[in-house]
Amino acid sequence: MTSTVHQNKKGFTLLEVIISMIILSIAFSSMTIAMVNSRKNLLAARQQRNALEIAESLLEEWKANPNRVVAGSNPSVQSVGHYSFDVTTDVSKQSQATPGGLNYAYYRVSVVVDNPSIRPVTLETFINIPGEP
Repeated sequence: MTSTVHQNKKGFTLLEVIISMIILSIAFSSMTIAMVNSRKNLLAARQQRNALEIAESLLEEWKANPNRVVAGSNPSVQSVGHYSFDVTTDVSKQSQATPGGLNYAYYRVSVVVDNPSIRPVTLETFINIPGEP
């Protein structure tokens, strides 16, 4: 007479637990890498936006007060939060000849905002000043 013993196997084997831990650790590490990269990209985008805002505000100041327009280059440093930006404003007189003999002076104003961790932001505009020889 042969007896068959049926064993109830409940739970996981050690090998199954180790394999599942390896799979979970790979998944968590890839998610962590993705979060770190997205944070770096977010900070770079924030710095780029700050640089653009600095350049726009400087150009608006030049447009609002054209009497301060003097040809030349004006380097400076501006800080926004924890970030410092090198700002170079270049003003050059373009022409005095205007159609119809009007007395206007045209200036090209270029603002470059730079930081080592972002691409430089360059904005340009033209300003005309009536009555200037």
